[in-house]
Amino acid sequence: MMGRRGVSVVEALLGVLLGFLVLGLGVALLARQRAAVARLTARGEALQTLRVTRYVLEAELRVGIPGRDWVVAGGDSVPLRSFRGVGIGCAALGPTTVAVFYSGIRLPRPEKDSVLILGADGDWVAHGLVSDAPAPGVCNGTGEVPQAWSLADTLRDAALLLRVFERGSYHLADGAFRYRRGRSGRQPLTPAVLDDGSQALMGLPDGGVALELVPRGVGGPWAGFRRGRVAWGARR
Repeated sequence: MMGRRGVSVVEALLGVLLGFLVLGLGVALLARQRAAVARLTARGEALQTLRVTRYVLEAELRVGIPGRDWVVAGGDSVPLRSFRGVGIGCAALGPTTVAVFYSGIRLPRPEKDSVLILGADGDWVAHGLVSDAPAPGVCNGTGEVPQAWSLADTLRDAALLLRVFERGSYHLADGAFRYRRGRSGRQPLTPAVLDDGSQALMGLPDGGVALELVPRGVGGPWAGFRRGRVAWGARR
């Protein structure tokens, strides 16, 4: 009886020790799995940030003219005219009003938008947009209803092409890629995963842009895109 009892105690102790060993191994495995998930999540967010930054900047900058519609400022920001749509002028309705067939990613918003107008003389001139309203019965024949746009300034000549834009700026700041409209705050477009002080936007002599992003804890710098001179979607 005593022998069997002694063996039972030893077996119990071994069972407890093995249990603690298995528990420790389980905790270590769980910690490694969590670390692996964290690394994969960080890499995924870094890739998302790189792709979003490249895509948005490419889409915005390729439809503008360097020095006129956008500039690289301070190595971490790009102030720009952010174009939102295009109108075709069809009739002058007054010295400051023009009828327009418009298409774009959104409707014009006079409270924040301006218009870049191509006149018959071949020059582009910026005007403030005061109001817009449907103008049925004007420029018929296309099946579309044009809009009557009232501008802040007198038109010099016929308005052939009108590009709606808002003033904004893109920033690499506080670990994220951000957009700022007017004087509002810089709103994040990506997770805050960048290494502060290591990312950069650089203007190139040919009018392009070089982008470098350094995600925190993921690896070395990632060379971004180089954009050639682009206007109206056709490289030149």
